Amino acid sequence: MTQSIDLSLSPTGGNAVATVRITPELIEFHKRRARELRTESYRSWIRRGVALFRSKADRQQQIDCADAAWLARG
Repeated sequence: MTQSIDLSLSPTGGNAVATVRITPELIEFHKRRARELRTESYRSWIRRGVALFRSKADRQQQIDCADAAWLARG
């Protein structure tokens, strides 16, 4: 197996000027970047979920405080 792949960017493969050399380092870079992006996406999703639950709890607390103030006025 070769250490690099010459990939033509032409659909027919006839354009020798537009080729890309794919090396193991390039593949590892893209794998690592994909893992980083996936992790960032999961963290963002979790932060949005936590923020959603916190905002619901804050709204419920505001309602509870308003009810308590109304009951205190009697």
